[in-house]
Amino acid sequence: MGVTTSSRKSFVGHVELAFKWILHGVQQSEAVIGFSTLLITTFLIFASVANRYALHFPALGLNDLALYSFIVFMFAAGAFATWRESHISVDYFYQRALKGKPRAIAIHSVCIVVISIVLASVFLDRAHVVLLRALKYSEYGSLVRWFNESWLVVVFFVAICLILLHLLVILRRDIGELVAICRSPAGGEKA
Repeated sequence: MGVTTSSRKSFVGHVELAFKWILHGVQQSEAVIGFSTLLITTFLIFASVANRYALHFPALGLNDLALYSFIVFMFAAGAFATWRESHISVDYFYQRALKGKPRAIAIHSVCIVVISIVLASVFLDRAHVVLLRALKYSEYGSLVRWFNESWLVVVFFVAICLILLHLLVILRRDIGELVAICRSPAGGEKA
Protein backbone atom coordinates (compact mmCIF):
# COMPACT_ATOMS: atom_id res chain seq x y z
CA MET A 1 0.00 0.00 0.00
CA GLY A 2 1.24 3.44 -0.88
CA VAL A 3 1.53 6.39 1.43
CA THR A 4 -1.00 9.11 0.72
CA THR A 5 0.07 12.65 0.01
CA SER A 6 -1.79 14.02 3.06
CA SER A 7 -0.13 11.55 5.44
CA ARG A 8 3.28 12.38 3.93
CA LYS A 9 2.62 16.10 4.43
CA SER A 10 1.47 15.38 7.98
CA PHE A 11 4.69 13.46 8.70
CA VAL A 12 6.85 16.24 7.25
CA GLY A 13 4.88 18.77 9.31
CA HIS A 14 5.53 16.77 12.49
CA VAL A 15 9.25 16.48 11.68
CA GLU A 16 9.50 20.23 11.04
CA LEU A 17 7.64 20.95 14.28
CA ALA A 18 9.96 18.61 16.21
CA PHE A 19 13.02 20.24 14.65
CA LYS A 20 11.74 23.72 15.53
CA TRP A 21 11.05 22.58 19.09
CA ILE A 22 14.57 21.10 19.45
CA LEU A 23 16.17 24.19 17.89
CA HIS A 24 14.22 26.44 20.26
CA GLY A 25 15.48 24.36 23.20
CA VAL A 26 19.06 24.63 21.96
CA GLN A 27 18.72 28.40 21.53
CA GLN A 28 17.22 28.86 24.99
CA SER A 29 19.96 26.67 26.50
CA GLU A 30 22.63 28.85 24.88
CA ALA A 31 21.03 31.96 26.36
CA VAL A 32 20.75 30.42 29.83
CA ILE A 33 24.31 29.05 29.76
CA GLY A 34 25.67 32.38 28.53
CA PHE A 35 23.79 34.39 31.15
CA SER A 36 24.65 32.04 34.03
CA THR A 37 28.32 31.76 33.18
CA LEU A 38 28.58 35.55 32.89
CA LEU A 39 27.06 35.88 36.37
CA ILE A 40 29.36 33.16 37.73
CA THR A 41 32.40 34.84 36.16
CA THR A 42 31.42 38.19 37.65
CA PHE A 43 30.88 36.65 41.09
CA LEU A 44 34.20 34.73 41.00
CA ILE A 45 36.18 37.80 39.95
CA PHE A 46 34.51 39.87 42.66
CA ALA A 47 35.27 37.14 45.22
CA SER A 48 38.87 36.92 44.03
CA VAL A 49 39.42 40.67 44.34
CA ALA A 50 37.63 40.84 47.72
CA ASN A 51 39.73 37.91 48.92
CA ARG A 52 42.97 39.44 47.68
CA TYR A 53 42.49 42.84 49.31
CA ALA A 54 40.19 42.24 52.29
CA LEU A 55 39.63 38.65 53.40
CA HIS A 56 43.04 37.04 52.73
CA PHE A 57 41.67 33.47 52.65
CA PRO A 58 43.80 30.87 50.85
CA ALA A 59 41.47 30.40 47.85
CA LEU A 60 43.61 28.89 45.12
CA GLY A 61 41.88 28.52 41.82
CA LEU A 62 39.29 31.32 41.97
CA ASN A 63 40.92 33.05 39.01
CA ASP A 64 41.18 29.74 37.14
CA LEU A 65 37.49 29.01 37.74
CA ALA A 66 36.59 32.54 36.61
CA LEU A 67 38.61 32.00 33.45
CA TYR A 68 36.92 28.65 32.75
CA SER A 69 33.49 30.17 33.33
CA PHE A 70 34.36 33.07 31.03
CA ILE A 71 35.50 30.66 28.29
CA VAL A 72 32.18 28.81 28.47
CA PHE A 73 30.40 32.20 28.35
CA MET A 74 32.32 33.21 25.22
CA PHE A 75 31.51 29.97 23.41
CA ALA A 76 27.82 30.16 24.36
CA ALA A 77 27.76 33.84 23.37
CA GLY A 78 29.29 32.99 19.98
CA ALA A 79 26.57 30.44 19.26
CA PHE A 80 23.91 32.83 20.60
CA ALA A 81 25.21 35.68 18.42
CA THR A 82 25.12 33.42 15.37
CA TRP A 83 21.53 32.42 16.12
CA ARG A 84 20.57 36.09 16.47
CA GLU A 85 22.69 36.98 13.40
CA SER A 86 24.47 39.62 15.44
CA HIS A 87 28.04 39.29 14.24
CA ILE A 88 28.11 37.37 10.98
CA SER A 89 27.62 40.12 8.46
CA VAL A 90 28.64 43.67 7.78
CA ASP A 91 25.36 45.56 7.87
CA TYR A 92 26.64 48.85 6.50
CA PHE A 93 27.43 47.38 3.06
CA TYR A 94 24.03 45.99 2.29
CA GLN A 95 22.15 48.82 4.00
CA ARG A 96 23.80 51.48 1.86
CA ALA A 97 24.96 49.89 -1.38
CA LEU A 98 22.06 47.48 -1.81
CA LYS A 99 19.24 49.69 -0.54
CA GLY A 100 16.02 49.05 -2.47
CA LYS A 101 17.41 45.91 -4.16
CA PRO A 102 15.86 42.91 -2.38
CA ARG A 103 17.37 40.35 -4.77
CA ALA A 104 20.88 41.75 -4.26
CA ILE A 105 20.36 41.81 -0.48
CA ALA A 106 19.16 38.18 -0.57
CA ILE A 107 22.16 37.11 -2.69
CA HIS A 108 24.49 38.99 -0.32
CA SER A 109 22.92 37.24 2.70
CA VAL A 110 23.27 33.79 1.12
CA CYS A 111 26.91 34.49 0.19
CA ILE A 112 27.79 35.70 3.70
CA VAL A 113 26.22 32.63 5.29
CA VAL A 114 27.93 30.26 2.84
CA ILE A 115 31.31 31.86 3.60
CA SER A 116 30.56 31.59 7.33
CA ILE A 117 29.65 27.91 6.92
CA VAL A 118 32.92 27.23 5.07
CA LEU A 119 34.91 28.96 7.83
CA ALA A 120 32.99 27.18 10.60
CA SER A 121 33.59 23.86 8.81
CA VAL A 122 37.34 24.55 8.70
CA PHE A 123 37.27 25.33 12.44
CA LEU A 124 35.15 22.24 13.08
CA ASP A 125 37.68 20.04 11.27
CA ARG A 126 40.58 21.40 13.35
CA ALA A 127 38.49 21.34 16.54
CA HIS A 128 37.69 17.68 15.89
CA VAL A 129 41.41 16.84 15.73
CA VAL A 130 42.06 18.74 18.97
CA LEU A 131 38.99 17.14 20.57
CA LEU A 132 40.24 13.63 19.85
CA ARG A 133 43.65 14.50 21.32
CA ALA A 134 42.04 16.06 24.42
CA LEU A 135 39.90 12.98 24.97
CA LYS A 136 42.94 10.73 24.67
CA TYR A 137 45.39 12.81 26.74
CA SER A 138 44.18 14.71 29.81
CA GLU A 139 45.56 18.18 30.47
CA TYR A 140 45.59 19.38 34.06
CA GLY A 141 45.56 22.92 35.46
CA SER A 142 48.66 24.73 36.63
CA LEU A 143 47.37 25.95 40.01
CA VAL A 144 44.74 23.29 40.66
CA ARG A 145 46.75 20.29 39.52
CA TRP A 146 43.92 17.76 39.89
CA PHE A 147 41.52 19.75 37.65
CA ASN A 148 41.25 18.29 34.15
CA GLU A 149 41.08 21.16 31.61
CA SER A 150 40.34 18.93 28.60
CA TRP A 151 36.63 19.65 28.95
CA LEU A 152 37.29 23.15 27.60
CA VAL A 153 38.15 21.57 24.25
CA VAL A 154 34.86 19.65 24.33
CA VAL A 155 32.98 22.91 25.00
CA PHE A 156 34.78 24.57 22.07
CA PHE A 157 33.84 21.69 19.75
CA VAL A 158 30.19 21.81 20.85
CA ALA A 159 30.12 25.61 20.33
CA ILE A 160 31.43 25.25 16.78
CA CYS A 161 28.79 22.57 16.10
CA LEU A 162 26.05 24.88 17.41
CA ILE A 163 27.32 27.77 15.30
CA LEU A 164 27.31 25.52 12.23
CA LEU A 165 23.77 24.34 13.05
CA HIS A 166 22.52 27.94 13.30
CA LEU A 167 24.26 28.90 10.07
CA LEU A 168 22.61 25.99 8.23
CA VAL A 169 19.17 27.05 9.51
CA ILE A 170 19.87 30.65 8.46
CA LEU A 171 21.07 29.46 5.03
CA ARG A 172 17.87 27.45 4.51
CA ARG A 173 15.80 30.52 5.37
CA ASP A 174 17.87 32.88 3.20
CA ILE A 175 17.72 30.55 0.19
CA GLY A 176 13.95 30.33 0.65
CA GLU A 177 13.72 34.13 0.68
CA LEU A 178 15.94 34.40 -2.41
CA VAL A 179 13.80 31.88 -4.30
CA ALA A 180 10.62 33.75 -3.30
CA ILE A 181 12.12 37.06 -4.48
CA CYS A 182 13.25 35.56 -7.78
CA ARG A 183 9.80 34.07 -8.38
CA SER A 184 7.99 37.32 -7.68
CA PRO A 185 7.05 39.55 -10.60
CA ALA A 186 9.85 42.03 -11.36
CA GLY A 187 12.21 39.97 -9.18
CA GLY A 188 11.60 42.15 -6.14
CA GLU A 189 13.49 45.07 -7.63
CA LYS A 190 12.02 48.54 -7.27
CA ALA A 191 11.35 50.39 -10.50
